[in-house]
Amino acid sequence: QNMDEAERKAGFRPYLPSRGVLYANPDISVTGPIAVEQTIHVRDIESALGKVGASDVQVPAEWEGMQLRTEIGPMVAANYPDNVHIVQARPIELSVPSGFALERFAEVAFRSIGVSVWEARAMAQKFAAHPAWLLDIPPDAVVNVQEVALRAGPALLIEDFDEKGAVKRATVVRSTSERMYSVSSRNRELSIKIANALP
Repeated sequence: QNMDEAERKAGFRPYLPSRGVLYANPDISVTGPIAVEQTIHVRDIESALGKVGASDVQVPAEWEGMQLRTEIGPMVAANYPDNVHIVQARPIELSVPSGFALERFAEVAFRSIGVSVWEARAMAQKFAAHPAWLLDIPPDAVVNVQEVALRAGPALLIEDFDEKGAVKRATVVRSTSERMYSVSSRNRELSIKIANALP
């Protein structure tokens, strides 16, 4: 019903932008916590790399069958009119096998969706330092992933395109030591504006 109830259910006080940024009142929901497990399949990663022409990337054979586990939430979602969504949660708990090179895996994952060599390496370093949501992008999706500079620090911008090449959704993802944010709207300018209004 209100932010006080959301805080009681989520265990943290959600942040929302001021009325000067978004004028409507959002519908608020709390979900989770949830646990997500993912099994690595080397052949699938190699196939994704091949589709984007990243032939220089070698996927370690020992990754086959390894399992990653993340615990996310509770999450607070604020849904505004015009298909604007803000989701936030405390940092995820990521469990990986002993000795698993998370930074290298993140770099390969970013390369598999078409990110350049140097940008994937820089993004992977930041991901390993503060794991954010893993990007669940369908293999046939057309996306643009890039780093953007926000007032409070760096973030990732993910743009989804329709069949005609127009942006249909822009999502800004930012992770800090205390909070993870995902802000999505129909264009990058609005998503960046909203993300800049969050602490």
